Amino acid sequence: MDTAVVVLVLILLLALVTGIGWLLVREAGWERTRLLVIAPFLGITATLPGTSRHSEPGQVASSDDRPALPDDGHQVPATIIDDALRTLREEVHGELVRATGASREFDARLTRIELTFGDARHTPDEIAKSIDALEARSNQVADTLRRELAMVQRSTSGFGERRVTAVSELYANLARVEAALAAVVNPALLPGEPLSLPLELASDAYIWANWRDVGDRAFTFGSTFNQHRYVLDESTAAAVEQFITALRQALTTAVYPNVQAPNPGASQKAQIRAGLSQIVNELPSIRRKLEAAYRIDMVDDSRPE
Repeated sequence: MDTAVVVLVLILLLALVTGIGWLLVREAGWERTRLLVIAPFLGITATLPGTSRHSEPGQVASSDDRPALPDDGHQVPATIIDDALRTLREEVHGELVRATGASREFDARLTRIELTFGDARHTPDEIAKSIDALEARSNQVADTLRRELAMVQRSTSGFGERRVTAVSELYANLARVEAALAAVVNPALLPGEPLSLPLELASDAYIWANWRDVGDRAFTFGSTFNQHRYVLDESTAAAVEQFITALRQALTTAVYPNVQAPNPGASQKAQIRAGLSQIVNELPSIRRKLEAAYRIDMVDDSRPE
């Protein structure tokens, strides 16, 4: 029973829709009815016979300039559809132009943000490098201060006193070696002046007997170092040992064999000068090394408590 009622209702609705469609086609014609159906998709307005495109009283008129269908015939001119399509195309083109401008603006803003982020990203790296460099310098200064403090602490003990005495004796014997060399090689120098070779060695420099004092003082310097080597710091001991070896080699291989000859020739004089040049070049560095060791090890009793 219920199914029959539903089927009857559907038949009545179908007949009603068919009747309305038939009336619409009869009044407006087939072409006008088809355009009325597709008009919303084309952006145009169609009117049926007996209706008006004007707004009703109390309603705001539309400012749309799209072309409307004429209501005086059943055929729609092609120009109206062309105008509607052209208007739609212009609107779409305008929207695309505005979208392109917005896209460019967004791209420029994104580029500025990336540049700003890049600068901000490099800034912490530079700060970190500065902090690392400062920390390295601080550690270096702290290590130097710790070493100096340790040396000062050792100098207040008996071991430190022996070290100061050893450095003082080594420096005094080195000064004697330099004075003996100056007396033979360059007697015009005053005490305290650094040893230097003249343009031409005097004839006394080629006499074997004049070198005896130099050999004795060099031997005493080596003996003093051998007695006090254990109290010296490693760096100072290595520098003194290197100088003693260079002094011995220069005297025994270049100077002594050639000054013992009765009349040294040009080649022998050149060998003597080369050996003396080696000694003169080594003297300033070993002197500064001993002076630095003495200043570090010595305790200044005049300092206020």
